[in-house]
Amino acid sequence: GGGDNVTDPFYLKSPTLLRARSYDGGSNKWSALNEAFFSIDSVPAASTNLVISEINYHPYKPTKVEELEVSSDRDDYEFIEFFNSGNKAIDLTGLRFDLGVNLTFSDNTILDSGQYLLLIRNRDAFESRYGARNVQIQEYTGRLSNDGEQLRIVNNDSETIIDFTYNDQLPWPKPADGEGATLSLSGNVISNPSNWSQSRTFGGSPGEAEVVTIPYDEWAAINLVEEGPEGDDDSDDVSNYLEYYFGSDPKLYADAPFASANVQRLGEDNYLTISFPRNTLADASVEVEFSLDLRTWTSESKSYETISNINNGNGVSKVTIRYMKPISNNSKKVFFRLKSN
Repeated sequence: GGGDNVTDPFYLKSPTLLRARSYDGGSNKWSALNEAFFSIDSVPAASTNLVISEINYHPYKPTKVEELEVSSDRDDYEFIEFFNSGNKAIDLTGLRFDLGVNLTFSDNTILDSGQYLLLIRNRDAFESRYGARNVQIQEYTGRLSNDGEQLRIVNNDSETIIDFTYNDQLPWPKPADGEGATLSLSGNVISNPSNWSQSRTFGGSPGEAEVVTIPYDEWAAINLVEEGPEGDDDSDDVSNYLEYYFGSDPKLYADAPFASANVQRLGEDNYLTISFPRNTLADASVEVEFSLDLRTWTSESKSYETISNINNGNGVSKVTIRYMKPISNNSKKVFFRLKSN
């Protein structure tokens, strides 16, 4: 402006707002002509660099006081996680859901390489469960179908960027259907259900990479386990495999893990619960079975649900599961047991 010649080079940080202005020497005033955002060193979003990496389509029921103070609607805790799998920043401006929830990405939404972005239904509900996350977040309207549906994302030219259908039936992971897990992408083809697995973390890991697991053989080598998975190195009546699952020391008799049954007040009713430790890095699982007579044992996912999974910060979390039928004066005895897989 003012006839000055600018010869020094300048650099823009992406995204940068550039304004064009004119100068009126008579009035000694600047007037705005136009302004626009420019994204430097970014590329358009495409099916080759943008993926949906995690979906929480049927969240577990809110039970904590801080959650219930915000919302008792489990759908308010939904989220969709995106990941930039390319080697450059991508511009999501103008992308929108053509099928699924209702959202058009905000202008100047830039997602750096290797970074995550979250779409959530209710920010207050989300933060009451997961806390504040150091990741880009945008809110959508509508809700994800608990029975599965097609999700399609297109750009400004109506070109398809992402298009696939998830489901709550096998071979899709059943624990993601309201049982506390989420759908977590574990392969490269999002349309293939075998490329999706249940999250290893209860409630999922929104805005973060999935927890890396350690296989039993590697754990056994690290802990100098001498006998096999069914053995009991420290003679505490807990097999080495269960020591691996529970996160206890297989060489220390005094560190024998155990499960505990309790009666817990939830809402207006009392419920029978079972709590046990869980090695957050174990690539293993256990089934909860129940019996009314100690002879016939049944494992039915609809008969119980996980109500909490609290990470103790030492690689072990405390898992609590409740039997779905409230306890009353007429209740029969119910027995729980854990069966390793």
